[in-house]
Amino acid sequence: MERLIKKGLSPKIGHVLLSIFQLIPQMQATMGKITDAQRSRGMETEGNLVIRMKAFFPLIGPVVLNSLNDTRERAIALEMRGFNLKGKKTFLNKSRTYRYQSAMQGFLCIVLISTILWRIFQ
Repeated sequence: MERLIKKGLSPKIGHVLLSIFQLIPQMQATMGKITDAQRSRGMETEGNLVIRMKAFFPLIGPVVLNSLNDTRERAIALEMRGFNLKGKKTFLNKSRTYRYQSAMQGFLCIVLISTILWRIFQ
């Protein structure tokens, strides 16, 4: 994301994209912890579809509340770091370009596209 921001992407859009990639695994881990806690209290979380649906709705409340709390904490942290300040941004790391960087990027794009096509047509 840092490189995309240096090339002209809005820092706000970059942060949204980066936070999505961080938020999904965090919510999965929270859901696992809450599911384990509810199982230890005797809630049925495994079985047929009806039982799993009954268990799903009580689990969603704590996950959403925890996610909102984490979002608030992230907003406070961004505000403390001066995310909305006007002016030129500085970066900690300098961008380096390597000799075969574009060739490697092209190769990885081909691998990615072929993997996606392989999964679709398999």
